[in-house]
Amino acid sequence: MNAILRIFCRNKNALLADSARTEVGRYSYPQWWINEIKSQYGALADTVLLAGNQHPPMTLRVNSRRSSTAIIWPC
Repeated sequence: MNAILRIFCRNKNALLADSARTEVGRYSYPQWWINEIKSQYGALADTVLLAGNQHPPMTLRVNSRRSSTAIIWPC
């Protein structure tokens, strides 16, 4: 595994450029899914596929039954 990672690090730019030539490499989805999105969204398919790879916003929920907003300082 380390050898594979070292080879990738040495050839990173060439490998990423090579994978970006295909839709599967560019969008990181299988071809059947790319075809499905293209058939449903038409011209907006690129936007939809790229948006699917974005990180969602972080949401934090606090269970008010198990904690409170009061700060307890250690003594």
